[in-house]
Amino acid sequence: MAGTIRDYTFRYRGSMRTAMQSLPIGNGDIGANVWLSEDGRVHFLLSKTDAWSELYRLLKTAHVILTAEPSPFEGGAEFELCMADGLLTISAGGAVLRVYADEHAPCVRIHLKTETPTDLDLRFDNYRAEPIDPGDDDSNYFGRWLDCGVVESADAVLTTPGGGVAQIHRNNGSCYEAALRNQDLESWAGKAPDPLDGRTFGTAAYSAGMRAVEDGLSVKGARETEISLYVASGFSPSADAFCTVLDGLYGQYGGWTEEKLARHTESWRAFWERAYICAEGDEEAERVTRAFLCQRYMTRCADRGEAPMKFNGLLFTADEMKNRPGDYDA
Repeated sequence: MAGTIRDYTFRYRGSMRTAMQSLPIGNGDIGANVWLSEDGRVHFLLSKTDAWSELYRLLKTAHVILTAEPSPFEGGAEFELCMADGLLTISAGGAVLRVYADEHAPCVRIHLKTETPTDLDLRFDNYRAEPIDPGDDDSNYFGRWLDCGVVESADAVLTTPGGGVAQIHRNNGSCYEAALRNQDLESWAGKAPDPLDGRTFGTAAYSAGMRAVEDGLSVKGARETEISLYVASGFSPSADAFCTVLDGLYGQYGGWTEEKLARHTESWRAFWERAYICAEGDEEAERVTRAFLCQRYMTRCADRGEAPMKFNGLLFTADEMKNRPGDYDA
């Protein structure tokens, strides 16, 4: 069956104008929209199934940008999204970038190999550097009816004790009781812990070959580089304290190895063997098969049963907020 799925590998040549043309990867709990902008930079928009804000919005955990100098991707690249293996490959000018959301770790793994020495910078684009008040006219927040005085707190970008760099969001409030009141469910208040207040989530970048700088990772003259983007959520007394959670994941699961990639692809191939539909016949049959496989791939990327799937766009909504360019929490 893996061979049949590989026949439906998605291929594309060029670059992307916006995140709306991005390609999805995921392991059922964390996901990433990946795209190549026309300036040759590779973007990773990270997400998690339970990254809920103070106002019960499912926020992205980070927008991370990889810049290479000289960039092998400046004139566009060849994209290959192999649904059989859960692996995205981007190649151009003798450079090969492989990306996947590890089936066995809460991590998006990146491996870049180039023919010539390359300077690399991986930077967090923290578009939530300032708090967001749902009452502001430019917030476009859909739930102003809550009117509970809660503001979404700003994210912090921090270097971690374990040698990484992290972007972390911690909820400093909650719309939980206001939502109960709005639904005439005041009697439920206090009967269960508030699921939002103190909730913390974030993304941390680690690499054995890159050094941590103020807002990312950097290396000069590299031919081969690996990066691990760990994503986590939970409850924490502070953003600083949550850094130890992310460091712990890196300590447990480590960085890129070819053995980890092999285990990952084995899991995807086993998934495709469990259930499938392949229509045979004319071009219409091929279109039906492709549509089924693509939708099944997307669903598997966004749901392993640990948290409800977002009804609208799964983990992969990528439209920018009106009046807030670069804000992908629309």
